[in-house]
Amino acid sequence: MDAEDTREFHKFPKGERCVECGSKKWYWDGGRRYCRRGHQVEGVVQFEFGDDEYGDTGKVARKAKEVRQREKQKLAGKAARDLYLECVQLVLRLQVDWLVNAKGHKAELETVVRDLWDLRLRGSPAAATEEQMLHDSTSEAELSVFSSQPTSEQDESGSTLPHRKKRAKSWASDVGDGWPAPRLPDTLALCYLGCLLLRAPTRIGDFVRWAKGGNITYKQASRQIPQEMWNRLPATHQKQFQVADLARFDDGELHSSVMNLALSFHANYEMVFPPLNDVLMTLQYVRELGLPVEIVSVARRIPPIMTLGYSFPVEAPRIRAIHHPEILLSCVIVLATQWCFPFEQVSLPSQDDNVQIPKLDWDKWHAVMSQAVKEARATSSTDYRTATAADITSMPPDELDKYFTHVALHIESKDENAFLAEFFPVEEARPKAAEPEEADDALNKRLQKVQIEAASFDEEKESQSTGTNLRYFSYRTLGDLPPHGRAFYDRAAQLAGLSTESLLKAVNMLELQIRAWRRRQKKQATNRSSMAATDAADAATLIGVVQFEFGDDEFGDTGKVARKAKEVRQREKQKLAGKAARDLYLECVQLVLRLQVDWLVNAKGHKAELETVVRDLWDLRLRGSPAAATEEQMLHDSTSEAELSVFSSQPTSEQDESGSTLPHPKKRAKSWASDAGDGWPAPRLPDTLALCYLGCLLLRAPTRIGDFVRWAKGGNITYKQASRQIPQEMWNRLPATHQKQFQVADLARFDDGELHSSVMNLALSFHANYEMVFPPLNDVLMTLQYVRELGLPVEIVSVARRIPPIMTLGYSFPVEAPRIRAIHHPEILLSCVIVLATQWCFPFEQVSLPSQDDNVRIPQLDWEKWHGVMLQAVKEAQATPSTDYRTATVADITSMSPDELDKYFTHMALHIESKDENAFLTEFFPVEEARPKAAEPEEADDALNKRLHKVQIEAASFEEEKESQSAGTNLRYFSYRTLGDLPPHGRAFYDRAAQLAGLSTESLLKAVNMLELQIRAWRRRQKKQATNMSSMATTDATDAASTDDAQDDTINGGRRQ
Repeated sequence: MDAEDTREFHKFPKGERCVECGSKKWYWDGGRRYCRRGHQVEGVVQFEFGDDEYGDTGKVARKAKEVRQREKQKLAGKAARDLYLECVQLVLRLQVDWLVNAKGHKAELETVVRDLWDLRLRGSPAAATEEQMLHDSTSEAELSVFSSQPTSEQDESGSTLPHRKKRAKSWASDVGDGWPAPRLPDTLALCYLGCLLLRAPTRIGDFVRWAKGGNITYKQASRQIPQEMWNRLPATHQKQFQVADLARFDDGELHSSVMNLALSFHANYEMVFPPLNDVLMTLQYVRELGLPVEIVSVARRIPPIMTLGYSFPVEAPRIRAIHHPEILLSCVIVLATQWCFPFEQVSLPSQDDNVQIPKLDWDKWHAVMSQAVKEARATSSTDYRTATAADITSMPPDELDKYFTHVALHIESKDENAFLAEFFPVEEARPKAAEPEEADDALNKRLQKVQIEAASFDEEKESQSTGTNLRYFSYRTLGDLPPHGRAFYDRAAQLAGLSTESLLKAVNMLELQIRAWRRRQKKQATNRSSMAATDAADAATLIGVVQFEFGDDEFGDTGKVARKAKEVRQREKQKLAGKAARDLYLECVQLVLRLQVDWLVNAKGHKAELETVVRDLWDLRLRGSPAAATEEQMLHDSTSEAELSVFSSQPTSEQDESGSTLPHPKKRAKSWASDAGDGWPAPRLPDTLALCYLGCLLLRAPTRIGDFVRWAKGGNITYKQASRQIPQEMWNRLPATHQKQFQVADLARFDDGELHSSVMNLALSFHANYEMVFPPLNDVLMTLQYVRELGLPVEIVSVARRIPPIMTLGYSFPVEAPRIRAIHHPEILLSCVIVLATQWCFPFEQVSLPSQDDNVRIPQLDWEKWHGVMLQAVKEAQATPSTDYRTATVADITSMSPDELDKYFTHMALHIESKDENAFLTEFFPVEEARPKAAEPEEADDALNKRLHKVQIEAASFEEEKESQSAGTNLRYFSYRTLGDLPPHGRAFYDRAAQLAGLSTESLLKAVNMLELQIRAWRRRQKKQATNMSSMATTDATDAASTDDAQDDTINGGRRQ
């Protein structure tokens, strides 16, 4: 054994070391002190005293030494690891409690996070080396998403995250001492993943803000650990909490922790987390960034184009920064903002009526958002780890106080070898107070101010704008950004939980991918151009062609041509029958369907994939058709009123007294098998609209049935007068029974839910024939559409989304329901829920509303002002239900206005048979053909947005005084049985809602009454259950008390005996 091994080394006091070699340890030798390398330390000499020379001071020294020895007893090995995990678990529990109690998250979050924590610790070994945990806690490559030092897995731009296999760690017990113990950032990551599993729109940026501000337990977490536990922790474990105190979160440290955990859960348990709730999170970004709501639709189109999703890339071979769902979402919003509202002065192209995006004055935006931008810049403080003397001397007083507080937190206040530290300890730094969060009231006011002052649809200003022709500018460095652009990036980076430089790097990555995608698209378009021209020529020859047979002697000069034309006219009279008639009819319906899909894709901007989806649905619909279908069966199908109407005025066997049920699903679901024979149900013309709607549903497009009804009524989409789109040669050869299909379509009014019924029949039939289940409605976006077009405050959305789960109703087709009522239709249920929520939050009558708490703030709505602003839209809604010309009497005709009379005679002319082979007069004097009806113009988004802004400003308010002064009945909700019971503004609201839902006002009111009946039945059941539970609890308590009394009597009786 060497002599050096027997020496007892000591540490120099804080700030001292050997002046010769810089060694930090020393030992005694011959009464003098030497450093570890043998250099004598001047000024210190050891003295020895005998027993008679000890006094009170010596006794005090021995007693202090014994106390210090007890404090030095640190745990090690398995005991140290278990104590460390207990401390981390305590921090995690405090975080979850704060999220549930302070932020209002669901109570289920505690259970979800507990299960994730259990999975994280499962398989931990008996002991984990302290050096491994210290290495994990201080690994810079693990902490940073945007590492400034390129590693082996990074390219030259430093744009990739570490390799997936290195990021996904094994938690199995066979790892042994290399088992990776959880770090303190993993507690925040587990809370975030718990919110993600519950579909809560909580961002990583929110956790970063809460951790930085001291709202959630993270920084100074050691103060929450009992002193007894903290004193027994080894220094390597205590280092975990000290590293957490130094966290700045500017380089994506928390994003990296979340990604590591998600990949590790998948690697160890094949667990896949759901994608982000991107709709609500995008709305949150737009709201807090003060942007117009139109940016949402633009932002949601970018990821599908780039084949990027908001899920964790568990199978990706290499992970880049924008592969993180949250970073991708923030980059998409920033990129969409730069595209729609450029920071530079540019000449924007003119906009069509389908896509209306307002102008944004960035100077005014900057003025309104100045306070939020200041707060965003204040959060990115100086990095105290690398602060130099020049940085410290240039700090303002407030920043200097923070710096010294930070330094004091990390000075070792207990140095066993320092006399001064023993008797004059460093004063403990005061704990940092939690920073107050911005109130929703101030956020809403700022958003309204931006919408009013900065956003506008001023066309004159657009025409006068001058600048460069470039639409999009890419910024490589922060210095390239203009002042308002830098302010926007600062605010967006704060919300994303990143530094501004990191966010700019991520946006540049997305721009590079878009450029690469455009190059690929350009190359593919060049290759397809010749093929597309050939396909278009072939398709043009297949539509509207009827083959005729001619003999050789019929071809020749002009005279022969005249004879050929005469023969063609004779052939036109020859109507087809049987299989040929059915095939020609299906070809005509397919032509109408194709025109409808083309209009949706080209005029309304639907995805090009809609054509493929509808083609596949049409193929499934025709599969199994028999060789021939009788004309009488198709005529019966086309004129069946029981199939057309959702709210049939004549109760059938499947309806109750109120006529509230739809036909039985087994009767509504038809068999399309070939063994049906002549009873095979041929598709009707309403099925074309239903197929288009189901195609949109499969693509998750928020297109309502009411939109199709409005387009069909207004002549925008090919439906009414569809016979004009069929080539004359094909139309002349159709039998009268098949032509009747198109005439019935011209008479459609869609007021009684005919199209809703067609959609339901098709959905049930697809399930009955192919077990095909359609996805539920995109209820979030469709609810927002309703709220926007009804001019309601956006707070109604959260109320409307709570009703279906309570009633166990869903927005899916009831393929297994034994009986189908009207509100079982997803679209009808959605419209009823919105109407019911509106009547609850904003009653039509004068009522005394209860006081609201701070968590749920619903504004007051002045219905008279709402009616004044929405007057034009209400007039259009009330004008749409026209007179039913099929049942019009002489009195109805004489009372019509001139415009209505013109429509009536035009309608009658459309349905007069202009070709009667048995009438001499109609042969030589045909009825003049009616003029085709012009398509009604749709309301522009500009007018809709202006009206919505006007309603928000004039009709909606958060005035407490007005609320407290409101007088009226104590009833909160009124139920209206007939349209006459509604007040004027209530009738106006119902008319507008019915127009958007594609129903008549009376049908919508009936459906709302059905939902009210179900709610009352549910309340009765809840009340009965509560009564039963209370009685059971009382009975149990009584039984327990009687049992105790009986036991006492038995004991007392034994004593008496």
